[in-house]
Amino acid sequence: MESRISDHGQSLAHMRHELSMLASTLTVDAATKRSEEISRALETGTERLYMLSVLIRGDFVFDQSDLRLKAALDQLVSAFTQITELADNQLAEVGRLNSDSIELRNAKLRPLQDGIEECKSEIGAQLEGNQQAIMTTSNTVDGLQHSINAMNNSLRSLQDKLGEAERVRDGWNIAISVLIPVWGIVGLIDENASPGAVFQLRDAVNNVRNDLHNKRRSLEQAMEGLAAAREQQAHLEHQAWRLRNMQTEIEDLGNEVTCIIEKTDALQRATVAVKQQLTVAAQHAAELSNTVLVTAHQSFTKQEFCSGILDIAEQVPLDPRNSTEMTLLLNELLSGYGSTNVPAAIESRANGLLGEAAKYQSLEWNPNMHGCWLGLTIHDDYDRQAAPSGTNPVDKPQVFPWTGSSNYKR
Repeated sequence: MESRISDHGQSLAHMRHELSMLASTLTVDAATKRSEEISRALETGTERLYMLSVLIRGDFVFDQSDLRLKAALDQLVSAFTQITELADNQLAEVGRLNSDSIELRNAKLRPLQDGIEECKSEIGAQLEGNQQAIMTTSNTVDGLQHSINAMNNSLRSLQDKLGEAERVRDGWNIAISVLIPVWGIVGLIDENASPGAVFQLRDAVNNVRNDLHNKRRSLEQAMEGLAAAREQQAHLEHQAWRLRNMQTEIEDLGNEVTCIIEKTDALQRATVAVKQQLTVAAQHAAELSNTVLVTAHQSFTKQEFCSGILDIAEQVPLDPRNSTEMTLLLNELLSGYGSTNVPAAIESRANGLLGEAAKYQSLEWNPNMHGCWLGLTIHDDYDRQAAPSGTNPVDKPQVFPWTGSSNYKR
Protein backbone atom coordinates (compact mmCIF):
# COMPACT_ATOMS: atom_id res chain seq x y z
CA MET A 1 0.00 0.00 0.00
CA GLU A 2 2.83 2.39 0.86
CA SER A 3 4.37 1.97 -2.58
CA ARG A 4 1.00 2.56 -4.25
CA ILE A 5 0.47 5.76 -2.27
CA SER A 6 3.99 6.91 -3.16
CA ASP A 7 3.30 6.17 -6.84
CA HIS A 8 0.07 8.17 -6.62
CA GLY A 9 2.00 11.04 -5.05
CA GLN A 10 4.56 11.01 -7.86
CA SER A 11 1.82 10.91 -10.49
CA LEU A 12 0.12 13.84 -8.80
CA ALA A 13 3.38 15.81 -8.82
CA HIS A 14 3.80 15.15 -12.56
CA MET A 15 0.23 16.29 -13.23
CA ARG A 16 0.74 19.38 -11.11
CA HIS A 17 3.76 20.26 -13.25
CA GLU A 18 1.86 19.52 -16.46
CA LEU A 19 -1.02 21.73 -15.37
CA SER A 20 1.43 24.47 -14.44
CA MET A 21 2.88 24.33 -17.95
CA LEU A 22 -0.61 24.55 -19.46
CA ALA A 23 -1.54 27.46 -17.21
CA SER A 24 1.66 29.30 -18.13
CA THR A 25 0.40 29.54 -21.72
CA LEU A 26 -2.70 31.35 -20.47
CA THR A 27 -0.94 34.00 -18.41
CA VAL A 28 -1.28 37.68 -19.24
CA ASP A 29 2.34 37.87 -20.39
CA ALA A 30 1.92 34.94 -22.79
CA ALA A 31 -1.40 36.33 -23.98
CA THR A 32 0.11 39.76 -24.56
CA LYS A 33 2.86 38.30 -26.72
CA ARG A 34 0.36 36.47 -28.95
CA SER A 35 -2.03 39.42 -29.05
CA GLU A 36 0.83 41.73 -30.01
CA GLU A 37 1.81 39.45 -32.90
CA ILE A 38 -1.68 39.32 -34.39
CA SER A 39 -2.40 42.99 -33.75
CA ARG A 40 0.75 44.14 -35.53
CA ALA A 41 -0.02 41.85 -38.46
CA LEU A 42 -3.51 43.37 -38.69
CA GLU A 43 -1.99 46.84 -38.58
CA THR A 44 0.35 45.91 -41.43
CA GLY A 45 -2.53 44.49 -43.47
CA THR A 46 -4.55 47.67 -42.98
CA GLU A 47 -1.53 49.75 -44.01
CA ARG A 48 -1.31 47.73 -47.23
CA LEU A 49 -4.94 48.54 -47.96
CA TYR A 50 -4.26 52.21 -47.34
CA MET A 51 -1.24 52.19 -49.67
CA LEU A 52 -3.39 50.61 -52.35
CA SER A 53 -6.10 53.25 -51.89
CA VAL A 54 -3.51 56.00 -52.40
CA LEU A 55 -2.66 54.58 -55.82
CA ILE A 56 -6.24 55.02 -57.06
CA ARG A 57 -6.56 58.61 -55.81
CA GLY A 58 -8.12 61.19 -58.09
CA ASP A 59 -8.94 60.44 -61.71
CA PHE A 60 -7.79 56.87 -61.63
CA VAL A 61 -7.23 55.23 -65.00
CA PHE A 62 -6.70 51.52 -64.85
CA ASP A 63 -3.43 50.28 -66.33
CA GLN A 64 -2.51 46.62 -65.99
CA SER A 65 1.14 47.44 -66.63
CA ASP A 66 1.38 49.72 -63.57
CA LEU A 67 4.23 48.15 -61.56
CA ARG A 68 3.40 50.13 -58.42
CA LEU A 69 -0.12 48.76 -58.51
CA LYS A 70 1.17 45.23 -58.99
CA ALA A 71 3.62 45.58 -56.09
CA ALA A 72 0.92 46.99 -53.80
CA LEU A 73 -1.46 44.14 -54.64
CA ASP A 74 1.27 41.55 -54.12
CA GLN A 75 2.09 43.05 -50.72
CA LEU A 76 -1.60 43.13 -49.82
CA VAL A 77 -2.10 39.45 -50.66
CA SER A 78 1.09 38.54 -48.78
CA ALA A 79 0.03 40.49 -45.68
CA PHE A 80 -3.38 38.85 -45.41
CA THR A 81 -1.96 35.44 -46.20
CA GLN A 82 0.43 35.91 -43.29
CA ILE A 83 -2.38 37.02 -40.97
CA THR A 84 -4.42 33.96 -41.91
CA GLU A 85 -1.43 31.72 -41.24
CA LEU A 86 -0.98 33.33 -37.82
CA ALA A 87 -4.63 32.69 -37.05
CA ASP A 88 -4.23 29.08 -38.23
CA ASN A 89 -1.20 28.60 -36.00
CA GLN A 90 -2.88 30.11 -32.98
CA LEU A 91 -6.03 28.09 -33.58
CA ALA A 92 -3.87 24.96 -33.70
CA GLU A 93 -2.19 26.01 -30.47
CA VAL A 94 -5.50 26.61 -28.73
CA GLY A 95 -6.72 23.26 -30.01
CA ARG A 96 -3.61 21.57 -28.64
CA LEU A 97 -4.08 23.25 -25.27
CA ASN A 98 -7.70 22.18 -25.23
CA SER A 99 -6.83 18.58 -26.17
CA ASP A 100 -3.99 18.43 -23.64
CA SER A 101 -6.28 19.76 -20.92
CA ILE A 102 -9.02 17.25 -21.72
CA GLU A 103 -6.46 14.42 -21.81
CA LEU A 104 -5.03 15.53 -18.47
CA ARG A 105 -8.48 15.47 -16.93
CA ASN A 106 -9.88 12.32 -18.53
CA ALA A 107 -6.82 10.11 -19.03
CA LYS A 108 -4.76 11.10 -15.99
CA LEU A 109 -6.57 12.95 -13.22
CA ARG A 110 -9.72 10.84 -13.20
CA PRO A 111 -7.90 7.45 -13.22
CA LEU A 112 -5.63 8.75 -10.45
CA GLN A 113 -8.66 9.88 -8.51
CA ASP A 114 -10.19 6.41 -8.91
CA GLY A 115 -6.93 4.80 -7.76
CA ILE A 116 -6.77 7.02 -4.69
CA GLU A 117 -10.41 6.29 -3.90
CA GLU A 118 -9.66 2.57 -4.13
CA CYS A 119 -6.70 2.97 -1.75
CA LYS A 120 -8.88 4.96 0.63
CA SER A 121 -11.47 2.18 0.67
CA GLU A 122 -8.82 -0.45 1.34
CA ILE A 123 -7.23 1.59 4.11
CA GLY A 124 -10.66 2.30 5.56
CA ALA A 125 -11.31 -1.44 5.77
CA GLN A 126 -7.87 -2.00 7.31
CA LEU A 127 -8.49 0.76 9.84
CA GLU A 128 -11.80 -0.78 10.82
CA GLY A 129 -10.29 -4.27 11.14
CA ASN A 130 -7.26 -2.98 13.02
CA GLN A 131 -9.44 -0.96 15.37
CA GLN A 132 -11.43 -4.09 16.12
CA ALA A 133 -8.17 -5.95 16.79
CA ILE A 134 -7.09 -3.16 19.15
CA MET A 135 -10.34 -3.44 21.08
CA THR A 136 -10.07 -7.24 21.28
CA THR A 137 -6.41 -7.15 22.34
CA SER A 138 -7.13 -4.39 24.83
CA ASN A 139 -9.87 -6.52 26.37
CA THR A 140 -7.44 -9.45 26.49
CA VAL A 141 -4.86 -7.27 28.26
CA ASP A 142 -7.47 -6.14 30.77
CA GLY A 143 -8.54 -9.75 31.36
CA LEU A 144 -4.97 -10.96 31.81
CA GLN A 145 -4.19 -8.08 34.18
CA HIS A 146 -7.26 -8.94 36.23
CA SER A 147 -6.23 -12.62 36.34
CA ILE A 148 -2.68 -11.69 37.35
CA ASN A 149 -3.98 -9.48 40.16
CA ALA A 150 -6.19 -12.31 41.41
CA MET A 151 -3.34 -14.82 41.15
CA ASN A 152 -1.01 -12.45 43.05
CA ASN A 153 -3.56 -12.28 45.84
CA SER A 154 -3.92 -16.06 45.81
CA LEU A 155 -0.14 -16.51 45.83
CA ARG A 156 0.28 -14.20 48.81
CA SER A 157 -2.40 -16.10 50.69
CA LEU A 158 -0.80 -19.47 49.93
CA GLN A 159 2.64 -18.14 50.85
CA ASP A 160 1.29 -16.94 54.19
CA LYS A 161 -0.25 -20.34 54.88
CA LEU A 162 2.93 -22.13 53.86
CA GLY A 163 5.05 -19.95 56.11
CA GLU A 164 2.76 -20.52 59.06
CA ALA A 165 2.75 -24.28 58.50
CA GLU A 166 6.54 -24.35 58.30
CA ARG A 167 6.92 -22.37 61.55
CA VAL A 168 4.58 -24.76 63.40
CA ARG A 169 6.41 -27.75 62.09
CA ASP A 170 9.85 -26.43 62.98
CA GLY A 171 8.83 -25.41 66.53
CA TRP A 172 8.34 -28.85 67.98
CA ASN A 173 10.92 -30.42 70.21
CA ILE A 174 13.11 -33.01 68.49
CA ALA A 175 12.90 -35.33 71.47
CA ILE A 176 9.16 -35.29 71.45
CA SER A 177 9.23 -35.81 67.75
CA VAL A 178 11.24 -39.02 68.36
CA LEU A 179 8.71 -40.39 70.82
CA ILE A 180 5.67 -39.10 69.08
CA PRO A 181 5.71 -38.47 65.37
CA VAL A 182 5.57 -34.76 64.87
CA TRP A 183 3.02 -35.15 62.22
CA GLY A 184 0.74 -36.79 64.64
CA ILE A 185 0.96 -33.98 67.15
CA VAL A 186 0.89 -31.32 64.49
CA GLY A 187 -1.97 -33.12 62.92
CA LEU A 188 -3.79 -33.04 66.24
CA ILE A 189 -3.14 -29.33 66.54
CA ASP A 190 -3.49 -28.21 62.86
CA GLU A 191 -3.96 -30.58 59.99
CA ASN A 192 -2.58 -27.97 57.62
CA ALA A 193 0.75 -28.12 59.48
CA SER A 194 1.28 -31.81 58.77
CA PRO A 195 4.15 -32.71 56.45
CA GLY A 196 1.66 -33.72 53.77
CA ALA A 197 -0.14 -30.40 54.03
CA VAL A 198 3.14 -28.48 53.84
CA PHE A 199 4.08 -30.39 50.72
CA GLN A 200 0.67 -29.66 49.22
CA LEU A 201 0.99 -25.96 50.03
CA ARG A 202 4.43 -25.87 48.45
CA ASP A 203 3.07 -27.54 45.34
CA ALA A 204 0.18 -25.09 45.26
CA VAL A 205 2.53 -22.10 45.61
CA ASN A 206 4.77 -23.44 42.86
CA ASN A 207 1.80 -24.09 40.60
CA VAL A 208 0.46 -20.58 41.15
CA ARG A 209 3.92 -19.14 40.51
CA ASN A 210 4.16 -21.08 37.26
CA ASP A 211 0.69 -20.02 36.21
CA LEU A 212 1.49 -16.44 37.17
CA HIS A 213 4.68 -16.53 35.11
CA ASN A 214 2.74 -17.83 32.11
CA LYS A 215 0.05 -15.19 32.58
CA ARG A 216 2.65 -12.45 32.78
CA ARG A 217 4.29 -13.76 29.62
CA SER A 218 0.88 -13.81 27.91
CA LEU A 219 0.28 -10.26 29.15
CA GLU A 220 3.62 -9.10 27.74
CA GLN A 221 2.81 -10.66 24.39
CA ALA A 222 -0.68 -9.14 24.41
CA MET A 223 0.72 -5.71 25.27
CA GLU A 224 3.31 -6.04 22.51
CA GLY A 225 0.52 -6.96 20.11
CA LEU A 226 -1.55 -4.01 21.33
CA ALA A 227 1.37 -1.61 20.85
CA ALA A 228 1.99 -2.99 17.36
CA ALA A 229 -1.71 -2.66 16.50
CA ARG A 230 -1.78 0.93 17.74
CA GLU A 231 1.37 1.72 15.78
CA GLN A 232 -0.23 0.16 12.70
CA GLN A 233 -3.36 2.21 13.35
CA ALA A 234 -1.32 5.41 13.47
CA HIS A 235 0.44 4.41 10.24
CA LEU A 236 -2.88 3.67 8.52
CA GLU A 237 -4.35 6.95 9.73
CA HIS A 238 -1.32 8.79 8.32
CA GLN A 239 -1.78 7.03 4.99
CA ALA A 240 -5.48 7.93 5.02
CA TRP A 241 -4.53 11.55 5.75
CA ARG A 242 -2.09 11.59 2.83
CA LEU A 243 -4.76 10.18 0.53
CA ARG A 244 -7.30 12.75 1.69
CA ASN A 245 -4.80 15.52 0.95
CA MET A 246 -4.12 14.02 -2.48
CA GLN A 247 -7.83 13.80 -3.15
CA THR A 248 -8.32 17.43 -2.16
CA GLU A 249 -5.44 18.48 -4.40
CA ILE A 250 -6.84 16.44 -7.28
CA GLU A 251 -10.19 18.16 -6.87
CA ASP A 252 -8.44 21.54 -6.96
CA LEU A 253 -6.42 20.50 -10.02
CA GLY A 254 -9.59 19.20 -11.63
CA ASN A 255 -11.24 22.57 -11.14
CA GLU A 256 -8.22 24.30 -12.65
CA VAL A 257 -8.21 21.95 -15.62
CA THR A 258 -11.93 22.47 -16.13
CA CYS A 259 -11.33 26.23 -16.09
CA ILE A 260 -8.59 25.87 -18.72
CA ILE A 261 -10.85 23.66 -20.84
CA GLU A 262 -13.64 26.25 -20.64
CA LYS A 263 -11.21 29.03 -21.55
CA THR A 264 -9.75 27.14 -24.48
CA ASP A 265 -13.24 26.17 -25.65
CA ALA A 266 -14.21 29.84 -25.70
CA LEU A 267 -10.93 30.75 -27.37
CA GLN A 268 -11.45 28.13 -30.03
CA ARG A 269 -14.89 29.48 -30.84
CA ALA A 270 -13.63 33.07 -30.95
CA THR A 271 -10.54 32.15 -32.95
CA VAL A 272 -12.56 30.15 -35.46
CA ALA A 273 -14.87 33.13 -35.97
CA VAL A 274 -11.97 35.54 -36.46
CA LYS A 275 -10.06 33.07 -38.62
CA GLN A 276 -13.10 32.75 -40.87
CA GLN A 277 -13.25 36.53 -41.10
CA LEU A 278 -9.56 36.75 -41.96
CA THR A 279 -9.86 33.91 -44.45
CA VAL A 280 -12.60 35.82 -46.27
CA ALA A 281 -10.42 38.96 -46.20
CA ALA A 282 -7.49 37.00 -47.68
CA GLN A 283 -9.79 35.54 -50.34
CA HIS A 284 -11.04 39.00 -51.26
CA ALA A 285 -7.44 40.24 -51.46
CA ALA A 286 -6.50 37.36 -53.76
CA GLU A 287 -9.62 37.90 -55.88
CA LEU A 288 -8.93 41.62 -56.21
CA SER A 289 -5.32 40.97 -57.19
CA ASN A 290 -6.34 38.32 -59.70
CA THR A 291 -9.05 40.52 -61.17
CA VAL A 292 -6.80 43.55 -61.52
CA LEU A 293 -3.67 41.79 -62.73
CA VAL A 294 -5.10 38.91 -64.75
CA THR A 295 -8.72 39.14 -65.84
CA ALA A 296 -9.57 42.85 -65.80
CA HIS A 297 -9.97 44.91 -68.94
CA GLN A 298 -9.61 48.63 -69.47
CA SER A 299 -13.23 48.99 -68.39
CA PHE A 300 -12.34 48.19 -64.74
CA THR A 301 -13.57 51.26 -62.85
CA LYS A 302 -12.43 53.11 -59.78
CA GLN A 303 -15.71 52.25 -58.07
CA GLU A 304 -15.04 48.56 -58.66
CA PHE A 305 -11.57 49.05 -57.18
CA CYS A 306 -13.00 50.85 -54.12
CA SER A 307 -15.63 48.18 -53.71
CA GLY A 308 -12.94 45.49 -53.75
CA ILE A 309 -10.94 47.36 -51.11
CA LEU A 310 -14.03 47.73 -48.92
CA ASP A 311 -14.79 44.03 -49.32
CA ILE A 312 -11.45 43.39 -47.63
CA ALA A 313 -11.71 46.21 -45.07
CA GLU A 314 -15.09 45.01 -43.84
CA GLN A 315 -13.53 41.68 -42.88
CA VAL A 316 -10.60 43.18 -40.97
CA PRO A 317 -11.03 42.87 -37.18
CA LEU A 318 -10.52 46.24 -35.53
CA ASP A 319 -8.52 47.14 -32.45
CA PRO A 320 -7.10 50.41 -31.06
CA ARG A 321 -3.89 49.88 -33.03
CA ASN A 322 -5.18 49.35 -36.58
CA SER A 323 -8.26 51.57 -36.23
CA THR A 324 -6.14 54.64 -37.04
CA GLU A 325 -4.92 53.06 -40.27
CA MET A 326 -8.48 52.00 -41.06
CA THR A 327 -9.66 55.59 -40.60
CA LEU A 328 -6.91 56.87 -42.90
CA LEU A 329 -7.85 54.25 -45.49
CA LEU A 330 -11.56 55.11 -45.45
CA ASN A 331 -10.98 58.86 -45.54
CA GLU A 332 -8.61 58.32 -48.45
CA LEU A 333 -11.28 56.39 -50.36
CA LEU A 334 -13.86 59.12 -49.74
CA SER A 335 -11.56 62.06 -50.43
CA GLY A 336 -9.93 60.32 -53.36
CA TYR A 337 -12.90 61.15 -55.55
CA GLY A 338 -12.03 64.84 -55.30
CA SER A 339 -14.80 67.03 -56.68
CA THR A 340 -16.58 64.02 -58.10
CA ASN A 341 -19.51 62.68 -56.14
CA VAL A 342 -18.70 59.57 -54.17
CA PRO A 343 -20.95 56.70 -55.26
CA ALA A 344 -23.68 56.18 -52.66
CA ALA A 345 -22.80 52.52 -52.09
CA ILE A 346 -19.14 53.36 -51.49
CA GLU A 347 -19.97 56.28 -49.20
CA SER A 348 -22.43 54.26 -47.13
CA ARG A 349 -20.05 51.37 -46.61
CA ALA A 350 -17.08 53.62 -45.82
CA ASN A 351 -19.05 55.71 -43.31
CA GLY A 352 -20.27 52.55 -41.59
CA LEU A 353 -16.70 51.39 -41.13
CA LEU A 354 -15.61 54.86 -39.99
CA GLY A 355 -18.21 54.71 -37.24
CA GLU A 356 -16.79 51.40 -36.04
CA ALA A 357 -13.18 52.60 -36.21
CA ALA A 358 -14.07 55.76 -34.26
CA LYS A 359 -15.01 53.65 -31.25
CA TYR A 360 -11.36 52.74 -30.83
CA GLN A 361 -9.72 56.13 -31.44
CA SER A 362 -9.64 57.14 -27.74
CA LEU A 363 -8.35 53.75 -26.60
CA GLU A 364 -4.72 52.82 -26.14
CA TRP A 365 -3.86 49.34 -27.35
CA ASN A 366 -3.67 47.03 -24.36
CA PRO A 367 -4.47 43.32 -24.60
CA ASN A 368 -5.33 43.17 -20.90
CA MET A 369 -8.08 45.74 -21.39
CA HIS A 370 -9.78 43.82 -24.15
CA GLY A 371 -9.31 40.19 -23.28
CA CYS A 372 -6.01 38.66 -24.20
CA TRP A 373 -5.33 36.19 -26.90
CA LEU A 374 -5.09 32.95 -24.92
CA GLY A 375 -5.73 34.89 -21.71
CA LEU A 376 -9.38 35.88 -21.49
CA THR A 377 -8.42 38.59 -19.02
CA ILE A 378 -11.54 40.66 -19.59
CA HIS A 379 -12.13 43.52 -17.15
CA ASP A 380 -15.71 44.12 -16.03
CA ASP A 381 -15.09 47.86 -15.66
CA TYR A 382 -14.59 48.20 -19.42
CA ASP A 383 -18.28 49.08 -19.76
CA ARG A 384 -17.91 52.02 -17.40
CA GLN A 385 -14.40 53.31 -18.08
CA ALA A 386 -13.09 52.12 -21.44
CA ALA A 387 -15.96 53.16 -23.70
CA PRO A 388 -14.90 56.04 -25.97
CA SER A 389 -16.10 59.52 -25.10
CA GLY A 390 -19.66 60.13 -26.24
CA THR A 391 -20.26 56.41 -26.72
CA ASN A 392 -22.94 54.55 -24.88
CA PRO A 393 -21.28 51.63 -23.05
CA VAL A 394 -24.00 49.42 -24.42
CA ASP A 395 -22.77 50.30 -27.92
CA LYS A 396 -19.09 49.75 -27.12
CA PRO A 397 -17.07 47.58 -29.52
CA GLN A 398 -17.70 43.90 -28.96
CA VAL A 399 -14.23 42.57 -28.29
CA PHE A 400 -12.84 39.25 -29.37
CA PRO A 401 -10.96 37.39 -26.60
CA TRP A 402 -7.70 37.46 -28.52
CA THR A 403 -6.78 40.91 -29.85
CA GLY A 404 -9.59 43.14 -28.72
CA SER A 405 -10.97 43.15 -32.27
CA SER A 406 -14.46 44.25 -33.12
CA ASN A 407 -16.95 41.86 -34.64
CA TYR A 408 -18.31 44.44 -37.04
CA LYS A 409 -21.68 43.43 -38.47
CA ARG A 410 -21.90 43.67 -42.24
